[in-house]
Amino acid sequence: MAARELDGARESAYVVRMPNRRSASPLVLSCLVSGLLVSLSGCKQFQDSYSKGFKKSFQANFSTSCTNAAVANGAPQAKVQPICECMAKHLVDHYDSTQLTKLSADAEAPDSKKVLDAAGQACAGTVGKAM
Repeated sequence: MAARELDGARESAYVVRMPNRRSASPLVLSCLVSGLLVSLSGCKQFQDSYSKGFKKSFQANFSTSCTNAAVANGAPQAKVQPICECMAKHLVDHYDSTQLTKLSADAEAPDSKKVLDAAGQACAGTVGKAM
């Protein structure tokens, strides 16, 4: 096969010519958009699943550590455990996983103390009436 010269460069007969970019771009664009939508859908599902798992774990761990700390300070377990469980539920019902992570990272911070106090107040009346 013969080679031909094009703008000073040699082009082999075996070179595959690319289709006109203008005709290919709508197809490429639609593939990219479709892939992006599928990816975002998957991300949302992962985020929801992660958040649900995190909140379940946070609730169990918060309840246990809250109860253990109160008992270590002399409070009767039978009295504090329902309050700690209520507080844990209140927290996961009212805050997202990012806020709960900040709360657990620094429970002594002023904002964390406000959140914990509010949860304690919300549960003190509720649990006290149920007992």
